[in-house]
Amino acid sequence: MELIRFVLASSKRAFLLAVSAGIGSGLSMVGLLALTNQMLHNPEQVSWFSGGLFALLVATMVFFRVNATVLLASLSQQSVASLRLQLCKNILQAPLAELEKQGNHKLLATLSEDVNTIANGIMRLPFLCINIAVVLGCLVYMFWLSWWLFVLA
Repeated sequence: MELIRFVLASSKRAFLLAVSAGIGSGLSMVGLLALTNQMLHNPEQVSWFSGGLFALLVATMVFFRVNATVLLASLSQQSVASLRLQLCKNILQAPLAELEKQGNHKLLATLSEDVNTIANGIMRLPFLCINIAVVLGCLVYMFWLSWWLFVLA
């Protein structure tokens, strides 16, 4: 939760757009699964329309996934830069005795490794949104196909 709050503080609009794009990608993927399943079970219904719908869903999924990744990469870099600046300001304002007590290795690890770990967490958020949308969409589709299998699952 703290990671999401941190990213939201950086740019709420970009974060919400990236999450929306991730959800759109996940829902497009579920649509592809449903369409593929439908066409496999009813090959006589395969038509130009279903082929066009398939192509449209693929293009939509790719479009949303690329946008989610690009938006969060940009947001991640902005967040990391502001976090590093804030950490540097805090280090410069800290008393010298406290800095010496902490040691150089802790300060350098915080500025390099810890901030990179946060950046990697931010970059994984669109995939989390995509996967949540896929799981929820597949559960709805499973319920539509067989409610007792849904309950069993």
